[in-house]
Amino acid sequence: MQILFLGLNWFEPKWRKQVLEELERDYPGVGRALLATHVAALPLGCLEMWLRRGQLLLPPFGLGFGALVQVCVAYAACYTAWMKYLEHITEDRVPLYPFVTHLNSLLRCGMFVGALGLVLPAIGLAMLQIGTAGL
Repeated sequence: MQILFLGLNWFEPKWRKQVLEELERDYPGVGRALLATHVAALPLGCLEMWLRRGQLLLPPFGLGFGALVQVCVAYAACYTAWMKYLEHITEDRVPLYPFVTHLNSLLRCGMFVGALGLVLPAIGLAMLQIGTAGL
């Protein structure tokens, strides 16, 4: 998620002009908050991958795929609610992400949450497999 945020948003001039500058105008300092909230977990993810690579410390405490799906669904639900709340308080003037305006019904929000809840653990599982293979 952090890499997607940096690549598709933070370093994208169009997003910076259409979204970040608008948000900064109404909410000074929000750019630093967005960056911090998106990038803060990156070092922890890298540390976990490194620790998992040798299977030294984390195997007894690792989550199964089913538990990981549940965590990701809960995260996706909170994330979606937060995006919709930000969209509401900015009165739809600032498109945080292009796709957020298309999440205009409970069904679409649920489909988005479900998709994230399945895709994120699958990506995580694939990354762990790569990490444990020693690549």
